[in-house]
Amino acid sequence: MNTFRSTLTVLAGLCLALPAVALAQIYSYSPNNADELAGNVYFGAAKGSDGQFMAGVSVVLKTAAADFVMVTDESGRFRMKLPPEIKPTDVVASCSRRGYVLVRAQKRSPRGKTLTPVEVNCVLQREG
Repeated sequence: MNTFRSTLTVLAGLCLALPAVALAQIYSYSPNNADELAGNVYFGAAKGSDGQFMAGVSVVLKTAAADFVMVTDESGRFRMKLPPEIKPTDVVASCSRRGYVLVRAQKRSPRGKTLTPVEVNCVLQREG
């Protein structure tokens, strides 16, 4: 009886897991496909005060609705897309990394009536 109950429990667990596995195979997110959704593109880089690009810097785009966070890649660059209803004028950019202080976060919107892409560049300096 105990073996039968264990077998039923395992089978029930498998039945519940199969739909999730099937859904995971239908679609998986890839940063290479980030442009598939509508929105405003933000891109840029983080550098140290010595001018060298910095990996692992948290880039935060703050809005009234939410904060959007991205970490710079190994080349010190980032790219993300915010929902289209969030206007670049309503976004405040900042950057941080442990052991560093922010010197400057510069946000540059495109010219004219275009909302995207928006360039964000940060400069950080070692604490102390």
